[in-house]
Amino acid sequence: MTTVRFSRQREALLQALRARRDHPTAEILYHALREAHPNISLGTIYRNLSLLEQKGDILRLHGQDSPDRYDGTTAPHDHLRCLACGSVEDLPNMGSIVDLAAAQEVAACLNMAVEGYRIVFEGRCGSCAALAQ
Repeated sequence: MTTVRFSRQREALLQALRARRDHPTAEILYHALREAHPNISLGTIYRNLSLLEQKGDILRLHGQDSPDRYDGTTAPHDHLRCLACGSVEDLPNMGSIVDLAAAQEVAACLNMAVEGYRIVFEGRCGSCAALAQ
């Protein structure tokens, strides 16, 4: 594996993401970092998010009809994606309702090898649910 050189911008991006709980998009992170790092570009944000994901330092939550969102918490936990506003929230217990052993047991029935899994519930966040009533 290639060694990755230290980058102040990458480190600032990682720290900014780990300090948040709102699962921001790359663009939200870009705007958050611009004041402290005026020379940072959106391309730099995307490249570093990709590198941090490959290294296992962050999670990328793929959006269906919305931009990908990023999570600085890599411990197993599940999410709720709001179908109305696109926000992503951690489920309150910060664990997962399924463990890797259970996922591997299911996969064995399909003759597959499970290396990981993610559960994303879809529905409406509290704010959007209240607006719908």
